[in-house]
Amino acid sequence: MENLLSFLDMSGLPETDKDLVRCLEQSDVKEVRMFVLGPEGTNINQAARIWARSMGIVGKTRYRLFASEDGTDPVLSYAMKAREVTESGVLVIFWTCAVYFRLNELFFTLPDTAPLFISQSMDLDSMRLCVKPRDLPQVTDGRIPEGWRVASHPSPTPLVGQFSNEVVASGSNASAARSCAKGEVEACITTESAQRIYNLADIHIFGSPPMIFFGGITASGVKILRELFTKMSNKLSQSRRP
Repeated sequence: MENLLSFLDMSGLPETDKDLVRCLEQSDVKEVRMFVLGPEGTNINQAARIWARSMGIVGKTRYRLFASEDGTDPVLSYAMKAREVTESGVLVIFWTCAVYFRLNELFFTLPDTAPLFISQSMDLDSMRLCVKPRDLPQVTDGRIPEGWRVASHPSPTPLVGQFSNEVVASGSNASAARSCAKGEVEACITTESAQRIYNLADIHIFGSPPMIFFGGITASGVKILRELFTKMSNKLSQSRRP
């Protein structure tokens, strides 16, 4: 029907990690450009880097970190920007995770992408409730004072659901830490890495449960991988002929 969208045709793509590695190693892929949630210290950024190392493509991988200054969510925005990249030899992968609170919206709003094409398991970088070191004396038994604001990405917000404190939306766990360090809020939910980067003190450690992260590709990426995989499959068939 007119104006209705359709999901990407995913036929003819590599189905195993081994085949995907062989495609990414080809000289036709000049750059693997990762769109990840920033600033430094987010779980998504760390998971993307683990995947790049496991695939042996660190040398041709570049990262673009997207962060929000006003607390709005940048993930759907950078997924949309990924669709605009059509440079020859550049494969863009945009990263999300299984508990990203708008994943269903992304999946059905952008059917011309494949947001779940790649998966990477990783234990979350230890999630923590943090404050500035100078404010530690005001915290009693892990309870922050009434009137303090807590910066948090929307996904882990329920971790402080028993508190009556105002929760200020942040674009990422690392952005929450940055807001706390700048004095825009008094506390934050963040990662251990971001805690170190912004010199914060933890008052509670939530832990490091296992998580699944997803790397998505666009129509341009599908075209690149399909052409490479078809070329390699044809070469393999020819080599097997008597």
